[in-house]
Amino acid sequence: MIIGALVFLMLGCFLFFGVCIGLSAIQDVYKDVERLYEHRILAGLVGLFFLSTGYVAVKILIKRSGKDEIFVVDNDYGRTSIALTAVYDLVHKKIKRYDNIKRSRIKLNISNRVLEIVIKLNIDSSHPASEFSAAVHAEIQKTILNYIGIPTDNLKIDVKIDKVIEKKEK
Repeated sequence: MIIGALVFLMLGCFLFFGVCIGLSAIQDVYKDVERLYEHRILAGLVGLFFLSTGYVAVKILIKRSGKDEIFVVDNDYGRTSIALTAVYDLVHKKIKRYDNIKRSRIKLNISNRVLEIVIKLNIDSSHPASEFSAAVHAEIQKTILNYIGIPTDNLKIDVKIDKVIEKKEK
């Protein structure tokens, strides 16, 4: 219904502005529409163009951000619904506590009732990368498990070290 409304709205706008600007006369518009209906294939192609343009416009207007998604977990206390923005904030606050993280990027995804967290880090060279990533992984996992009460089967955390920066001595 929305797509149909957008199609007619777009068609009306094109015709209105075309006549108002003086690109074509109203009689020419009537003749063009009559000719369009004489050729069914051309009418179908024009209709398909308007439908696809309207569909793209509706998808852009209705597009939801990935952070607007809600993650639902059944745990011992009942059903818990939590927004991905809350999970993002929780992970971000835990990561900010580490002094040797210079930059972090967090990506959250939900697929098949599994919460996937990908954390990409740029760290300084004061700690070994493997030990540090294991510590961050354990800290985030413990925090998420305690905060949401999610089973470990429904949680996937991936900590990636993108870059190691030399620590400057003062």
